[in-house]
Amino acid sequence: MRRRLAAAILGVTLGVACGGSSTPATSPTPAPMPSTSVLVALDETNFEALVLAPGRTCLVDFYLPTCPACQSMLPVVAQLAADFEGRALVGTLDGSQAQALVAAYDIRYVPTLVFFKDGQEVTRSVGVTSYDSLATTLN
Repeated sequence: MRRRLAAAILGVTLGVACGGSSTPATSPTPAPMPSTSVLVALDETNFEALVLAPGRTCLVDFYLPTCPACQSMLPVVAQLAADFEGRALVGTLDGSQAQALVAAYDIRYVPTLVFFKDGQEVTRSVGVTSYDSLATTLN
């Protein structure tokens, strides 16, 4: 019961935060992820090994597929992944599929971009953010 309530609250909170309604979104159809081999799709099974590894710099984009602001950030995140290949891991994490990580990192609004260094959160950016601002932080 508690888990369902938490999931419902999470869905409402994240939905409202990105301009959605408090009812579950059935449309629009989510846009496909940009096809780039350097942009990593993260989930609960690979997050720890890829993001929390010592010596690694990472940028994780917590998003929802139905969030227009999140969709507008995908090309920016994909460009960062290409530009920082070999220097930083850049990945996306679908918050609707990784609710434990959303809760663990206290993600209240999407998109939220979290920067990690050596397995620790360094800083975060909430909302639509410019490429230059994100690149400066990654540097």
